[in-house]
Amino acid sequence: CWYMHANDGSGKSCLVMHNVTGSSQTVERWEGDNLSHLLGASDLATVSGNNVTLAPYTSVVLALN
Repeated sequence: CWYMHANDGSGKSCLVMHNVTGSSQTVERWEGDNLSHLLGASDLATVSGNNVTLAPYTSVVLALN
């Protein structure tokens, strides 16, 4: 995963996550990251509480507040 930051002075940023493995992966979110706003995802990616679960070969983009 990696963070993408806008360079227009707005302070906006996104978290981009990829699962390039053949099995589902669940990652606990970092403290302070609000992952509630999905910008783009496969229907095989879910956000539940503090966890992001990605099915095999799935990606997700989350806006951070």
